[in-house]
Amino acid sequence: MINGRAEKSSTKESEYKAVDNDTEAEKFVEKIIAPVTNQNVSNEPFDEHSLVVIAPEEPINIMAVQKVPVYPGCEDATNNEARRKCMSDKLSKHIQKTFDSGLGAQLGLEGRQKILVKFKITKAGKVEILNTRSPHDKLDKEAIRVVEKLPTMLPGMNDDKPVEVSYMLPINLNILN
Repeated sequence: MINGRAEKSSTKESEYKAVDNDTEAEKFVEKIIAPVTNQNVSNEPFDEHSLVVIAPEEPINIMAVQKVPVYPGCEDATNNEARRKCMSDKLSKHIQKTFDSGLGAQLGLEGRQKILVKFKITKAGKVEILNTRSPHDKLDKEAIRVVEKLPTMLPGMNDDKPVEVSYMLPINLNILN
């Protein structure tokens, strides 16, 4: 018993080795690490031009993508600015038509309330929610319900290849009681 606590006995003592100084510790660590680090070592000179960097695929912001996703009905928009404006208009109409505007009052909220929905448009043109932020969980759920009803779009493109594109959708409610 140490300091009033029962001492636990270790059944895995062979996995640990006590060392008295740094040199012994370094040798012990080298024995463990060397087999792992020496597996893919080459004596050939490093060629920085043959280096391939694989970045994790993060959705590209809608303002940075080469070709903006196309919302159904916006196919005639000829450039990114026109596509973004058309998408914004279509999203606004969808929100106005689909969102339960009485929910805020039912929850006892008053005045101007803002809901933020971040979603991505996948390489297949489907909408996936990334996150939401609002003053109430039920407003989050309603925003998710509404955004998940968005139609499939033509995906965004970079170098003529489909890419995931992120979009931040603000939903503003003006609740009058």
